[in-house]
Amino acid sequence: LAADFMPYVLSAVPPPQSEVFDFVARLSAELARLKIKRATVCGFGSGGTVAQALALMEPKFVRRLILLDPTTRVAPGWISRAVDRVERMLPLGLPLRPLSQNFDSRPFLHRLRCPVLILTQRGASDYIVAQSRYIASKVPNSWVSTVADGTTSAGPFLTPELKARLRDFLQAPTKRPQKNIVAV
Repeated sequence: LAADFMPYVLSAVPPPQSEVFDFVARLSAELARLKIKRATVCGFGSGGTVAQALALMEPKFVRRLILLDPTTRVAPGWISRAVDRVERMLPLGLPLRPLSQNFDSRPFLHRLRCPVLILTQRGASDYIVAQSRYIASKVPNSWVSTVADGTTSAGPFLTPELKARLRDFLQAPTKRPQKNIVAV
């Protein structure tokens, strides 16, 4: 994709859930320092959660969002997953966990106005598939696709199928919805 686009790659250990906001603030400052005004942001796995946070906190910066095997929280453990399942069965979705500073994109997904490509690899866990479907159901402008598993020990790589999906998505025109225009 480097022939058509100028990629910047950020490789970092995903922050704990309680530090996602601070991480995104530092990331935004770094992007401003590099004089990057608008970009397509890609997030893989837990990086997808950080990408969602960036799109929510800096909506003018994110032109498009690409999420591969996304979750709504950074690396949720089995206890969080079990609580999620119980909460979905309760009437009105009553929460079982206390309020905290931990980032969870679920209440904010409807605010994502940029086009979002949600990719799930074949063979992904049931949890990842459920998270991808949930995100797609809440994001107003989402494209959803399943792609062949293209991971290695070094991380995801671009299979021909994935390249084709990315090219189709990246070549589609982006428009800002009129309701995002603010008159001052």
